[in-house]
Amino acid sequence: MIYKNKSTVSLEGEIWVDVLYYDGSYSVSNLGRVKSEQRIVNNGTSSGRIVNERMLSQAKNNQDNRLAVNLSINNKPNTHDVSVLVWESFNGEKPEGKVVTHKNKDQRDNRLCNLILTTWSESHSINFRLGLLPHLEKIHASMVGSKWNEEHGVYVDGILTEILCNHCFQHKAITMFEATRNCCKECRLLRAGIVEVGKMTRIKTLKEVGLKRCTSCTDIKPLSSFAKDASKCIPCRKARTKELKLLKR
Repeated sequence: MIYKNKSTVSLEGEIWVDVLYYDGSYSVSNLGRVKSEQRIVNNGTSSGRIVNERMLSQAKNNQDNRLAVNLSINNKPNTHDVSVLVWESFNGEKPEGKVVTHKNKDQRDNRLCNLILTTWSESHSINFRLGLLPHLEKIHASMVGSKWNEEHGVYVDGILTEILCNHCFQHKAITMFEATRNCCKECRLLRAGIVEVGKMTRIKTLKEVGLKRCTSCTDIKPLSSFAKDASKCIPCRKARTKELKLLKR
């Protein structure tokens, strides 16, 4: 990657400008590299200290994996998003409510030509459509009925016939959902420890039909899968015991 190149010699087509608000101290290039300029800094003496020109290291930000760089002003270090640093240094301060994002969705590619100004909503929508936000899948799935999540519904001739249950994550007939709920009636009752028998006329508890929910894996299993008065099923208890033995080694 270009940002790992620590040579102070400019690359082909590389253009340097002062970092916004750090004029004369730091520069950034249209290829996404950042360098500290040669200068004299105050170190408490009358003569000061000479700082030589050098390329700065860039590391991933723990929050969103974007590249970040540390810049100092008046001996106070500040961490900056490199993509924002590049865009603002060439275009000026970004408008309020806007964010800098990457066209190719490679957060390490901070070339100026790969950066665009957009909103968080637009950026997240693009990422979600590209399957780049797997941790948001369940959140989106739970928002059944919201206008921005219509892809989780099944339409026939423009009429919504099935929606996604946010518990079992299966499409079920819209008649299986009570008003304002995004969890189907079957799952809701099971979570409460209740099952419906026959044509949804008789309701019995799980225990009455010989079933029980494991507090570990949350699966509903026959009572024979549990030891007497145990809340966890036998397989889960064995797995936990094995895990504890490995930790003690």
